[in-house]
Amino acid sequence: MQRPRLLKPVQPKYPPKAWEADIEGNVVLLLMLAVDGRVMEAEVVSTPGHGLEIAAIVATKTMRFSPALIDGKPVKVRVRYTFRFRKPEKATVALPPERAPKGWIKADPRPKGTLKGAVLQRGTGRPLKGAEVYLLDLDSAVLTDKEGRFSKDLSPGGYAVTIRVPGHHVFQSLERVKGRQTVKVKYYVEPKRNQRYRTIVWGSEGKATVGRTTLADAEIYEVPGTLGDPIRVVMLMPGVTTSVSGVGYPIVRGVLPADTRYEVDGVNVPMLYHLMLGNSVVNPRYTTGITFQPGGYGAEHGRYPGALIQAGAAAKPEQMLTAGDLSIIHTSLFHAHPITDNVQVMAGGRLGTLGLIIEGLASDAVFNYWDYQLKTFWQPSKRDEVQFIFFGAGNEVGEDKPDRDPNVFQLGFQRGDLRWRRTLKRGWFQLDLEAGTEGFEPPEEQEEEEPAGVKAPGDNKPPGVGPPDNAPAAEDDGPPDFTAGYHYLALRGRASWSPMDKLELRGGAGAWWQDFDFDLGQDAISAAPQGITAGAWMEAEWSPDAWTIVPGVRVDHYRWGIAEGERETSVDPRFAVGYKINSWLSARAAAGIYHGPPRFTLVAGPIVIGPVPGMLGVGLDRGLNRTYQVTGGLEAKLPWRFQGRIQGFYNDVYTPIDFSLMGAEIEPPQPDDPATGKPPEKEDESEGDALDRLTTQGRTYGMEMMLRRKLGEKVFGWLTWSMSRSERDIKDIGTLPFLFDQTHVVNGVISWEVGRKWTLGATFHFHTGRPYTPRSLDPCREGATVIPVGKRDICWGPALGGRLPDFWRLDLRMQKREMFDTWYFDYYFDLINATANWEVIGFELDQDGQEKAIEFPLIVPMMGLRGQF
Repeated sequence: MQRPRLLKPVQPKYPPKAWEADIEGNVVLLLMLAVDGRVMEAEVVSTPGHGLEIAAIVATKTMRFSPALIDGKPVKVRVRYTFRFRKPEKATVALPPERAPKGWIKADPRPKGTLKGAVLQRGTGRPLKGAEVYLLDLDSAVLTDKEGRFSKDLSPGGYAVTIRVPGHHVFQSLERVKGRQTVKVKYYVEPKRNQRYRTIVWGSEGKATVGRTTLADAEIYEVPGTLGDPIRVVMLMPGVTTSVSGVGYPIVRGVLPADTRYEVDGVNVPMLYHLMLGNSVVNPRYTTGITFQPGGYGAEHGRYPGALIQAGAAAKPEQMLTAGDLSIIHTSLFHAHPITDNVQVMAGGRLGTLGLIIEGLASDAVFNYWDYQLKTFWQPSKRDEVQFIFFGAGNEVGEDKPDRDPNVFQLGFQRGDLRWRRTLKRGWFQLDLEAGTEGFEPPEEQEEEEPAGVKAPGDNKPPGVGPPDNAPAAEDDGPPDFTAGYHYLALRGRASWSPMDKLELRGGAGAWWQDFDFDLGQDAISAAPQGITAGAWMEAEWSPDAWTIVPGVRVDHYRWGIAEGERETSVDPRFAVGYKINSWLSARAAAGIYHGPPRFTLVAGPIVIGPVPGMLGVGLDRGLNRTYQVTGGLEAKLPWRFQGRIQGFYNDVYTPIDFSLMGAEIEPPQPDDPATGKPPEKEDESEGDALDRLTTQGRTYGMEMMLRRKLGEKVFGWLTWSMSRSERDIKDIGTLPFLFDQTHVVNGVISWEVGRKWTLGATFHFHTGRPYTPRSLDPCREGATVIPVGKRDICWGPALGGRLPDFWRLDLRMQKREMFDTWYFDYYFDLINATANWEVIGFELDQDGQEKAIEFPLIVPMMGLRGQF
């Protein structure tokens, strides 16, 4: 890269008042240079005041640089430039003012007028502080105050006005000023794409050093294939797979969703999405950014041995705002209101529109979902801030026929958090009082006769695990006949302190009182009515020179059963290190131990249904889930706002009770008894022995790559490639691929702003097939089991080790924005699987014993209208 050189130096002119007051100092500006070396924008970084920054900005109008070159091609670039204001007798670096304080030049005798007004953001009406109001005829400028206001006394005449604000399009106007009159104006300046959704997330935490991806603004609102929902962007991150393409349950690095920690506004939630194809559980306007970390995160986040997915929440509103969204999928409304300077509130709600359409087409169908959010802010002092957060979500799906009881699933959760934060001299302290409830209720058991015949099993078992294909249907293959509920009250505290520069100490502790209402109905699996969980953590972040070193440790104690019951304690040491090799390349690595209690993951056929709210409090007697995580890689800042990352990882996984295997026989199947034509009766086996077969030891390992062009220009997007393996060691079976292992996953996202109104985008997704056990009439391979089916034999066994076909799809998005002075709205169309590709999710046997693919094209069209007022 060839850096730009200053071709035409300039000397700023001293402001008369600063000259008279003998003020000197440096003004540092951040200049945006065009491809031809012109100064497009100037943003003040630091200034001694007294109008020196205005003189410096005016001086940039005539500056010229040589173009910045990358591979011989001119590009836009940002540079820092310093103007040194010194009076001539000390250093000749600034010119005297054109009109000296003592009147060297005779003033215009005509009475002056005033140009007075405000600079506001078009579409929101938000005042723009520090906007440059440049008067071309006078070669002078004035900056707006914090309310976006400005005022300038002018001689009578016409003036060409140019407004420049970083991150906004240039605005031009022509004004005529008359003597002894005030011209009042309002200039609405249109924001560029990277400013449309700009907000600040309240709170802070330790820096993550490996694999952390943070997306905000249009990067989460305008991504094709996400149905306009920010949190669904997680499905396009490296290391993420899913059971069925388009279904919103992320499986990160071969760990089931129940072991991934989900957070909304710093509060742990049991689920991220409504149903399977629904939106996220919070209003998009409540969400300001997504942080995704597949592993290697710090000691603050515990009790989950998998990935970390965080959704940030909006900051306190500075002005009243109302936003709505009407689409095929949902209808939502969001309102933010500053009641006083110290009290603000925002609230949102959403109702699933898709359910109304489904129920209109099928009168017996029930398909509803909803969510709500409420957040208040109170600043009793400059050092204190109090927040109250209350949000929740609910879902209903099933059928309601007039002649029978309703057959409806219900699930949902509620969360409340009272949060106090105090800013200290060299740190901060935060205290949370949190409460929550969640639950799952299946439909009432229906007594129906099962059709006679042979049941072909689905793919809800790992390869080589489960009943033989000619096994008769279970007596009760319907929905589970239990309910689940969970209630808790927690007190959490955390703090940060910097005793010296480049060193930050962080720590916290918390305790949770828990009430469980979930029992699998098996004596060998413990179920606790109540429990207490306590945890504490500490970590330090030391940044000597080019290094960043973050050691930490976390301790959690589980006491499930207050007086008597199960007890488990985990100690999780963690360590992360980063090294800045040069200005554009960094190396990062992390290692640690991550524990968590057993969590139920519901798997139905080839689809992951869980995690399911309320299904907690069981299985602690068998121990804690655990992963040993090691990851490391390189991150690079590349030209043209590109970022690159490549990392490798290895996780050792131990699961004392893998709930995803429940319902399957963990033993090799036996052929039919020739005398009866039926499978032989099994010998009685204790529940404990059966559960021992659900204990798995495994590993996940692989490499992930990401190339990302950050938001800031007309085109942004990213390309990811994951190459990984996930394996499990199952007793009496051996080492097998994990049920949802997908070796290669590729995601490509591109979004292009066409002009100022149109945005076009596309997403490409590809994944290799997950494992399954094929059934065949061909001669069996060695190690496979021969199972008679009528007069024919089929083969079944882990030695066959097949995989489903690969799958790819293309998603499209088109959006048009209509912007007015204080409000705007977007038309958008989002289409998942625009290529209408069919995805094979499993195989079944037909009447002739031949394999038949279970496949369908998951096509989801989405049209909507979104506005902000």
